[in-house]
Amino acid sequence: FEALNDFGKANNIDLKSNDESTKQPTIKKYNPYISADETPTEDLQIVQEDDADTENLHLNNFSEDNLNNKILDIKNFYISTRLSNSRETLAQQCKPYQDEIQKGTLKYNNAIKQLYILNPTWKQISSIQKGTISELEQLQKINETSKHRVVGLVIETRPDTINSESLTLIRQLGCTKIQIGVQSLYQEILDKNHRYITIKKIEETFSLLRIFGFKIHAHFMVNLLGSNPEMDKLDYANFVQNPAFMPDEVKIYPCSLVDGTPLMDHYNSGEWQAYNEDDLVDVLVHDTEVTPRFCRISRMIRDISAHDIVAGNKKGNLRQIVENKITQKHDQINEIRYREINDEDFAREDLRLNEFEYDTYAAKEIFLEWITPDDKIAGFLRLSLPKKEIIQTLNSENNFPIKFDEAMIREIHVYGKVAKIHKSGVNSQHLGLGKNLVKRAKEIARTTGYKKLNVISSVGTREYYRKLGFVDGDLYQQALL
Repeated sequence: FEALNDFGKANNIDLKSNDESTKQPTIKKYNPYISADETPTEDLQIVQEDDADTENLHLNNFSEDNLNNKILDIKNFYISTRLSNSRETLAQQCKPYQDEIQKGTLKYNNAIKQLYILNPTWKQISSIQKGTISELEQLQKINETSKHRVVGLVIETRPDTINSESLTLIRQLGCTKIQIGVQSLYQEILDKNHRYITIKKIEETFSLLRIFGFKIHAHFMVNLLGSNPEMDKLDYANFVQNPAFMPDEVKIYPCSLVDGTPLMDHYNSGEWQAYNEDDLVDVLVHDTEVTPRFCRISRMIRDISAHDIVAGNKKGNLRQIVENKITQKHDQINEIRYREINDEDFAREDLRLNEFEYDTYAAKEIFLEWITPDDKIAGFLRLSLPKKEIIQTLNSENNFPIKFDEAMIREIHVYGKVAKIHKSGVNSQHLGLGKNLVKRAKEIARTTGYKKLNVISSVGTREYYRKLGFVDGDLYQQALL
C-alpha cells in the first residue's frame, strides 16, 4: 500500500476515503470469527456470499480511473469480514482445537484446515490474496524508487521443496535469502525426529541455492531426540566446515519441550531429557568457536514463551552467557554477528580489506570484508565463482538461468549508523565501502576468467546497482567484465 500511495501521489490520485464513496460488499451468513460482543443476533448472521464477486478487488492495472476505487474496495472488503483482532477472542476461538491437539486427538495441520482453510470467511479472503507476476512486476517497478523500499525478502522453506523451477519463481518474487530447516546431519537423528529428508537432498539443496545466488540461512538444533552433547558438537562442526554445506548464516536452536507435542511421550518415558545448563552452554560455546568468519549466528533461542516450556532452556540471555564464557577463556569469536561494528566509531583509514577464500561443492567462495584493527567488521561481500562442471550439468537442456561464464555477488552488507536512503552521511554506509567491495569483486571475477558478474539484488537496491554499471536481466542484474 505504501507503493500504491507513492503511485497515487505521482499521478495526482487522492487515495483518501470518504463516507460517501465507501462501498460495502454484500454480507449475509454466519462468521465464527466475530467476537462475542460483536456477534449479531441469530437472525442476522454474517459472512460473505458464496458467489460474491471479488474480481474487481484485484489490482489488474494502475490507471488513474480505477486505482482509488480498487484500494477502497479492498480496504472495505477486509472491514466487512469483521474478523476480530482481539488476542483474547482469538485465543478463545482456538482453545477447543488446542485442547484436542494436546490430548493427541487432533493433528496440528487438521486444526489449521478446520480453522482457516475450510472456513468460508477465510476462503473468501484468500480469493483476493493473489496476483499475477505481471501485477507484481508493476508494483516492484514502483517500489524501486519509493520512499520506503523493499531491501530484502526472505522465504523460509524445506529442502524437499527446492528445485530449479521453484527457485526461479522465488527469485521472480524478489527473494534474496532462503531460510531452510536442516536441524541435523545425522540421518538416524532426522528419522527419529520425523524429519523425512535425506542428507543427500540437503547437499543438493545447498549447491542449488548457492548457484542461484541466494544467501543460505540454515536452522540447526542441539539436544534432539537420540543425540547427546558430543554428537552435537561433531554434527555442527561438520555442518559449518563440510564443503557440501557451509551456510552463510545459522540459527542454533536448543530443543525445548512444549506440552502437547509427541516429544512429551519420550520425556515421560525418560528416553529424552533436556541438557542441564552447563552441558548446553558447553555445546554452544564449542559451536560458536568453530563457526568460521564468513558465517553469522543470528540466534541461539527460539521465540517460545518461558511458561510454555516444560523442559529446556528458559533464559532469554543464553547467547550472552555463551559469549561471556568464551571471552573469560580469552578465546576468539570469528562469527559475523559478534564482530559487527554497528554504531561504533571508526576511522576510514584504519579499515583494511580482508579476503577469505573457501571451497564448496558448487563454487569457490570469496568473502570480502572491511575490518578494523581489532577485527570488527564494517562491511562485507559474498562473491561466488560457480564451478563450470556444475553449471554444465544443470544446463543440460540449455534453459538454466545461470551460465558457466557468470560469477555471482550473493550479498553485500555495510554496517554503521543507518542513514536515509536518499541522503548522504559520514558513516560506513556512505564511505564508498560497498562501491569498493563491488569494484574488487569485479576484478577477482575478471582475473579468474568470468565474463559477466550477476548480483542477486533486491527490488529496493536495483537503482544502486544500476549506478555501479549493472543492467537489468530476467532474474539478476548483470555487469560485463
